[in-house]
Amino acid sequence: MGTTLVLPVSVLPSLAKPGPISAQLEDGREIAAKLVWIRVEFDPNEVARWLPEAGSWSAIDTLQGRPGEGQGYWAILTDLPLDSAGQGIWIERGLIEINWIAPLPQARTSDALAPVFPDALGSPGYQAYLAPEFSSPSRRWRARLSAEGLAAAVPSLTQAGDDARPPTPDPLEAIASQQESRWAAALSRLHQDDPDLCERLRRVLCMHAELDNGTRIPVWPLSQRRLDRLLSELLNSGGNVRTRARAAADFMADQPLGLAWVIDDAGLVDAATGDAISTVGIVNLGDRATLAWAASSASESPANITTLESGRGVALTSTSRKQPDGTGSIEINVGRWNTTRTVLSSPIPVTPPGLRMGPFLPTWTLDRWQAAAEPTRRPGDVEWTTAALLERLPGSNEEWTLYVECLRPEHAGNDADSVRIWIGPRSKPISVIRVTRGGTPTDELSLSTPEILAGSMRVQSDRWSFRIRLPRAAFDTQGGITLGLERIGSQGRRWTWPRPIAPWQSEPGRVRLDTSRWG
Repeated sequence: MGTTLVLPVSVLPSLAKPGPISAQLEDGREIAAKLVWIRVEFDPNEVARWLPEAGSWSAIDTLQGRPGEGQGYWAILTDLPLDSAGQGIWIERGLIEINWIAPLPQARTSDALAPVFPDALGSPGYQAYLAPEFSSPSRRWRARLSAEGLAAAVPSLTQAGDDARPPTPDPLEAIASQQESRWAAALSRLHQDDPDLCERLRRVLCMHAELDNGTRIPVWPLSQRRLDRLLSELLNSGGNVRTRARAAADFMADQPLGLAWVIDDAGLVDAATGDAISTVGIVNLGDRATLAWAASSASESPANITTLESGRGVALTSTSRKQPDGTGSIEINVGRWNTTRTVLSSPIPVTPPGLRMGPFLPTWTLDRWQAAAEPTRRPGDVEWTTAALLERLPGSNEEWTLYVECLRPEHAGNDADSVRIWIGPRSKPISVIRVTRGGTPTDELSLSTPEILAGSMRVQSDRWSFRIRLPRAAFDTQGGITLGLERIGSQGRRWTWPRPIAPWQSEPGRVRLDTSRWG
């Protein structure tokens, strides 16, 4: 009540023309209405961010805008008089019934509409993570509920009367406002039924994780189908206290209690046994504190156990149970939730003609992170494909070289482009060599410019490549070396090997390589 109605509709081809349409209330009053085409365009070359891409939204209400083309939907927009509550709308001789939602007094529901995490906006990078949500008319409600609250989404009914109408907003603003108003009404109803259940649902809808370094990241449910079903059930005019409570409980029961991912395969070594120590990340998504631990199922050493508060993330180290293929497995538990992650625990043998490393992987996105699946390479990532080859050239006095080749779109211009070679343990590298396109190699730890280029750098229109000598100090007495690789492209893009990294990570994971078998 008191808002502009945005009604998605299916339109016959003969009627698919934007502009004013005839509409009446059931009491016979004519109301102003128009048909618009809501279009959403996605750029395949858009940089993949943590949250899904919002897309570029536009509302087309004239024939000049090519309505009906591309991805989108038709919608009817109309400003309904406040005294029309309870009626339906006649459009093209068909009656469309409306589920009228009367807002509850804010004095009784203010807690339901308050920001869930009001202090999150001050955490590092949080605003950048939420940017896609604020720019999406269909998803803005959650960003506001999370950080600002939805109190402003409840319309005022103080000016009701025969001719009282809400101001006509921009169609995209009308979509966003309608979604916010509906969620505000749904949460208000649930809060009136059961304040505790409402608060638990609010925290799940806006779930955040606070990591070791203080970074706050959104880790909320992404399934739009489940969100739509939940909202529909909470606003069902035939529902009651029991059906609303069941809808909220079922939605929360569908959410995982934890998340886990591999941060580093073998960047640390057990001083006593020489075994690789892996690092895994764990997040507690439950609504209460619980124990969390990571351990090899075959290990006799005690598991690395910690108490993890709700919405907190932590990095834990563990040795792994080795498999014949050189991989290892780590069992991860967050309370009663558990999973297993596979790591590269044994040194990878380097044999002729060389060890190929790549392609480098893009950074994690929330949907792939939740699914524990490798990040999807978008068309824009393919144009920036990077690969490397570790080998010992004949007659090189046993010097090991790393050859790196970097594809690059010709339209990239002079944007920043570089490769980092991380050598040594994670968090305590012995060398970080950065090579820029057309520049000079630099050891970022010592800020020196070592003479490590083997030959000249090659720069072509669609790629650039170089070969460097790895420092002898990087190898242990058995010919082992710990290595991780990173490519930094335009617009802050990063690709890494051997593992993808999260946007908040400062360095890639590592693997151990065994060069003793080259002969």
